[in-house]
Amino acid sequence: MNIHYVPIVNPDGYVFAHTSNRMWRKNRKQNQGGSFGVDLNRNWKSGFGGPGSSNQPSSETYRGVAAYSEPESKAVADYLQSQKSTLKAAIDFHSYSQLMLRPWGKSSQNSPDEDKLRGLGQKMVDAIASVHRVRYENIKSSQLYLASGIVGDDFYETHKLDGYTIECRPGRFGGGGFAPPPSQIILNAQENYQAVLAIMQHVFDNNN
Repeated sequence: MNIHYVPIVNPDGYVFAHTSNRMWRKNRKQNQGGSFGVDLNRNWKSGFGGPGSSNQPSSETYRGVAAYSEPESKAVADYLQSQKSTLKAAIDFHSYSQLMLRPWGKSSQNSPDEDKLRGLGQKMVDAIASVHRVRYENIKSSQLYLASGIVGDDFYETHKLDGYTIECRPGRFGGGGFAPPPSQIILNAQENYQAVLAIMQHVFDNNN
């Protein structure tokens, strides 16, 4: 089995977050009106333009002018399409809140594969907890809040993958939020590695 690993999807936003604004969320595209940035996690095809995204360029959740309008999301979508004969599952790692999120984000309804995705999500949550006894919550993305044009929905609907978003440490209350202490880095990696192994085992068991 092969793991396709993309370490940073938003490189210009990443640099800006480390040089100018630590809490910067979007990319650094210059918008009309003088604002900057598109929220790349509202720029995907599945549910684009729906609730939980904004058409205002100054908004933190500005979705852009069209699905895949941004080079970052388009590059990943094109790559997924190019590998469609072999890819079976995908995880988008975010921070924070200790959540295992599955489709849908764009709707409060269940996806057609709700039972399977909930069950696989629980296997990953249990795998995470087995390492340092840290418990993640296994929920639909919409149970956190409605958000349209998100990558987890696009993994599932557009690219036909078992798609998840993992919101890493810390929990929703305390612990450093988006900027946890460096002491949490290795611990977070150790437990989420087990989640990756769990979804790989699922893929292996269902494709052999």
